[in-house]
Amino acid sequence: MDDMALGMRDMFGRSTRHLQMIAENLANSSTPGYRAGSVMTEPVSPFDRILNRHVTAETERDATDLTPGAVRMTDRPLDFSINGDGFFVVRSDKGEYLTRNGSFEQGADGVLRTAAGHAVVDANGDVMSIPDGVRQDQIQVGEDGVLRAGDRRLGTFRLDRVASERDLERVGTALFTAPEARREPAESSRILGRTLETSNTVVFQELSNMMLLSRTVEALQRAQSNQDQSQRKMMDVLAS
Repeated sequence: MDDMALGMRDMFGRSTRHLQMIAENLANSSTPGYRAGSVMTEPVSPFDRILNRHVTAETERDATDLTPGAVRMTDRPLDFSINGDGFFVVRSDKGEYLTRNGSFEQGADGVLRTAAGHAVVDANGDVMSIPDGVRQDQIQVGEDGVLRAGDRRLGTFRLDRVASERDLERVGTALFTAPEARREPAESSRILGRTLETSNTVVFQELSNMMLLSRTVEALQRAQSNQDQSQRKMMDVLAS
């Protein structure tokens, strides 16, 4: 495969990857706590380029936009949002995850869970739960993350932060993993009750990017088709 064909194939792959990310962002524009993804371009080291002459001068990686979304009132007792760079910590049989989606539910066992069933973790490493006899309309949360029902203390939300978005790996719509060594308590973050953080997807920007990339993909497809036709004609001439 010649350098021109390799270049077009690389550009097509990159454009398609960008389009897939944009589609995911748009699909989750109404998901609470969703963090928009992007594709970041980074330079390739000279050493890698020497080893592989076909490698491009730049490479790409998936990145996460940590810009906060807007906060909206819901007046639902089990909706919570975070003011700051912290994440709620939730747990499943497969391990712990980080999320900004604070739309929780009370399970049959009283445990506070995400819609997917992940248990919410408290500051002591246990799971948050609402005892029998406590009504949801009694529940309040302080900015310090302490959950109360009247004068009764129910637990404290655990909030973790990461130093860089590079430490996050997306494992679900609004779930992330991060190495334990790269996580630390989000001491400056505060919790707001009866509110949810909206997705930080900027819809009009994503639509604009989608239109530009779609045109790029169409142009690449036409160029590839023209090159294929030229190669076939050349082969026909050589074979005659």
